[in-house]
Amino acid sequence: MGGGAVKRPNILLLYADQWRGDALGCAGDPVVQTPALDRLASTGLHLPSTFTVDPVCTPSRAALLTGRYPHVTGVTHNDLRLPEHEVAFAQVFAAAGYRTGYIGKWHLDGEEKPGFVPPGPRRHGFEYWAAFNRGHAYHAPVYYRDRDEPIASDRYEPDLQTDLACDFLEADDPRPFCLVVAWGPPHTPLQPPARTAGRYRPQDMPLPPSVPPAEAQRSQSERARYYGLVTSLDDNVDRLLRTLDRLGAASDTMVCFTADHGDLLGEHGLYRKGMPQEPSIRVPLLLRWPERIQTGVQAGVCVASVDLCPTLLGLAGLPAPAGVQGRDLSAWLTGMAPAPDDPVYIEGRLGAPDEWRALRTARHLIAVSAASGETTHLFDLEQDPHQLRNLARDPDAAHLRRGLWRRLAAAAAATADRPPLQPPDIG
Repeated sequence: MGGGAVKRPNILLLYADQWRGDALGCAGDPVVQTPALDRLASTGLHLPSTFTVDPVCTPSRAALLTGRYPHVTGVTHNDLRLPEHEVAFAQVFAAAGYRTGYIGKWHLDGEEKPGFVPPGPRRHGFEYWAAFNRGHAYHAPVYYRDRDEPIASDRYEPDLQTDLACDFLEADDPRPFCLVVAWGPPHTPLQPPARTAGRYRPQDMPLPPSVPPAEAQRSQSERARYYGLVTSLDDNVDRLLRTLDRLGAASDTMVCFTADHGDLLGEHGLYRKGMPQEPSIRVPLLLRWPERIQTGVQAGVCVASVDLCPTLLGLAGLPAPAGVQGRDLSAWLTGMAPAPDDPVYIEGRLGAPDEWRALRTARHLIAVSAASGETTHLFDLEQDPHQLRNLARDPDAAHLRRGLWRRLAAAAAATADRPPLQPPDIG
């Protein structure tokens, strides 16, 4: 199998759909049960200030694979196909002799549902394939291998996908591996399996002050079922980590757990994603490679989803493809460079009338209308972590607003994006 003594690490990327960055015991959630991920965090690195560069599925997934922003790849909204000329990290790993695999939801091949993705360039470097384009049929899953013949099962989808992942890990192959396991939960529908369906009661769900009283009942009901999905995935994380241990591959494997975007779950009266508020843009990020990367919590370092492609390649000593816009953080992760202090540039609703751009620094979040350039959201997250006081029109915050707007415009230029129009109060 691929976990023997190798010079380069194996890569196991665990990718959830719509998992909020704070929905972890190790992130301080007092209710949710995530013992496997908490153990992963305790033996690895937890980066709680990690953000997607676009809080919807397809653009975020394209950015993760390529290290490039949606406005550059052209993958600006859901159900688009990632252009074949875009280079994903799996293609670099495959060229370097890795055994590459993808299991689960792809959502980068257009509108077909569940959708067969044929072998070849549309798989962007993934050799082993047990996947489908899109859909969330957790209790009647379907996936494809190399023929356009759906494989159906009565297993709970993440359990089935984890079975396939364990088989991949156990394969008798001397090459190092790069495996992505892309689970569907905790994305809707909020239908956890029987083993966790009754684990959480709505009345036991504490709500942040950002949930309006009128949304309390719905928010509690959704959170209880959302957490049931979260814990069901944690069970499968445990299975994969135990498989690595049993195979003697844990020390040679870089394990990464993250998500494509979060879920508002009723905060600010909103649900799901697509908005610049913190619960929509913030995602979990846990990294573990024993004896090679630092351990602990780095709350002050802002990480973007586009950073993962060059960073995973950098940890393996491989060059990032030309045109990658994310930062290679491997030198920092291995103690060879200081921590980065750059903000994260985020975009959303591209092509829609309410298109926006945002900048997340270690302390502040600013979002502006792409059409007018006017500030729509401005929060001091140190003093206002629940984003209850929007300073977008506060005259006392004019100096802060101008400074952050200029930083946002500079980030737009650096990413080859058109900067938002200059609002009247920016001189």
